Amino acid sequence: MNIKQIWTITKKELYYEYKEKQNVMFILVFALLMITTYSFSFTITQDLLKQITPGFIWIVTIFTGMMCFERSMSYELYNDCFTGLLVAPIEKSAIYMGKTIANFIILFCTNVIVVPLLFILFDFRYYHHLSLFFVVMIVGLFGFSIVGTFLACISNKVLFYILLLPMISPLLIAGAQSTKILFLAENQIYDTFSWLKMMIAYDCIFFTVCYWLVDFVLGE
Repeated sequence: MNIKQIWTITKKELYYEYKEKQNVMFILVFALLMITTYSFSFTITQDLLKQITPGFIWIVTIFTGMMCFERSMSYELYNDCFTGLLVAPIEKSAIYMGKTIANFIILFCTNVIVVPLLFILFDFRYYHHLSLFFVVMIVGLFGFSIVGTFLACISNKVLFYILLLPMISPLLIAGAQSTKILFLAENQIYDTFSWLKMMIAYDCIFFTVCYWLVDFVLGE
């Protein structure tokens, strides 16, 4: 694993997003539009809000993540830029890792803005176990980035959407369940760690598999 090459790809991806800006803005506007539409469409009590908010957080994460991963590869297809990247003197695993880290950072920054705004618009008050909620989101977003970036690198747009949802289902279920326990069952907080362990195991397994396969798949 060449750290310098990985960091070079990561900086390239982040610089492109900073330079273009409309990509991140498009993702943010889409997420905020979803939140605003739902917040003004329903009159929801605090008890019901605690039940639906975990699922809604991860639904927003899914759709913003799908756009983030797909757009991170779409601009590489112009003028065969991705082919040029593959023939450059750089490890193919470094390309994958650099894009994964960049997508994770972009997705994390998006959620830092979107989730608090979701709480504000839904008038949802949550003050307990924020650090554990933060850990759950970090682990979930990283696993999502691992799988999403890998599929975006090896498949076309249609196949990407078909494969992504089944592959990330275990991670999303564990993320939604752990978040639900944090919001609803504060006296059963230790049950969150069981789901969190499952998410960590998912991240480790798919990171190992994707990192091992990416050289062969991109080479083909």
